[in-house]
Formats: sequence, structure tokens, C-alpha cells
Amino acid sequence: MIDQPAPKTYHRRKLAVRLVLTVLGLAYFLAWCYLAQRGVPALAHHINSRWLVLIIFAVILFGLLELLTLPLSIYIGYLLEHRFGLSNQTPRDYLTTTLKQWAVGGILGLILLLGLYALLWYGGRLWWLWTWCAWVALLVLLTRLLPTVVLPIFYKTSPLKDEALRDRLIRLAAGSDLQLTAVQSFDLSKETKKANAALVGLGRSRRVLL
Repeated sequence: MIDQPAPKTYHRRKLAVRLVLTVLGLAYFLAWCYLAQRGVPALAHHINSRWLVLIIFAVILFGLLELLTLPLSIYIGYLLEHRFGLSNQTPRDYLTTTLKQWAVGGILGLILLLGLYALLWYGGRLWWLWTWCAWVALLVLLTRLLPTVVLPIFYKTSPLKDEALRDRLIRLAAGSDLQLTAVQSFDLSKETKKANAALVGLGRSRRVLL
């Protein structure tokens, strides 16, 4: 049964859950800042590789955070959306998407973490400069790869069938000095009833998704 009035109640509940998640995450990391002072040296005493210590600590840290916030994540991402008639996801679809998000987020997060500590340990006094340069380069790379590598993991894209709309969007972009390589549709409707659109990519990968 869909709640009424839907819009205000829906957004209030979503905001409330996000605030709880923010406070919970902050308290969690503050607790880990205290516990890590004892836990990391103890772990390092039994493991010779500081890289392995870093990976184990990161897996435990972020893995426990995901488990701790999982009930609220399910509520805000699945139960609330269905309660207000905004989701098309089945439990299996939600589980599949969540596992993909964990996999992609975990791989990217581990790369970022290892890269950061490599710069901290071996970057010398200018580690902050190398970190900034690496961060900018990574943002550019991810922006460029988002529509061609990351999004296809979650959604199927195809050329927009409405040629009139496609031509109109290309002309609109040209008037703003934006070069589009494509206008595509992506099957977000398999998850939600909410309308969505985006301009993604960089350079030759820039495109509009509807």
C-alpha cells in the first residue's frame, strides 16, 4: 500500500535515515581511531608485511561498517522505495546490485588506499603534492571510463530510438560547446519508476543517458 502524502513523507524519511547513517558512520570511525592505536601494532607484530596489515585492517574496518549499516541501507534502498511505489526491483535484483556495488567499490577503494599509503611512505616531503596530482588524474580517468566501463556493469545501454529527441539533444549540446559522442538509453527502469537522465563521460566518452 502506498503512503499518502507520498512526496514529503518519502523525502523526510530518506533524509532522516541518511542523517542516522552519517552520525553512525562518524561514531564508528571515531571508535576505530581509538581502537586502531592498539589493534594495528598488535596485528603488525604478527605479520611482517605492512602492506598486508593495511589490507587486513581495511577489510575489517569497512566490512564491519557495511554490516553495521546494512539494515538501514536495505530500508532506504529497497523497503522505502517499494513502500512508496517507486521501485521495480525484486529481492534478487537488489542483492545482485548490492554485491556489484561492493565489488566495484571494494576494488576502487583498495586501489585508492594502497596508492595513498604508497605516496605517504615513499613520496617524501612532497607526498601531499603527488597525492593531489594522482587524485586529479584518477578523477579524470574515472570520469572518462564511467560510461564505457563502470556503468555497463550495472546497466545495459543502447542507442536512443527517438531520433528527433537525439538530434535535438546533440544540437543543444553543440550550442553549449559540448561535443557528444552518443545519446543513449539505459535500463534504469528495471530498478526504479523515477525519471532519470545524466551527462556522463569526458572527451570521446561524453554522452547523454536517458
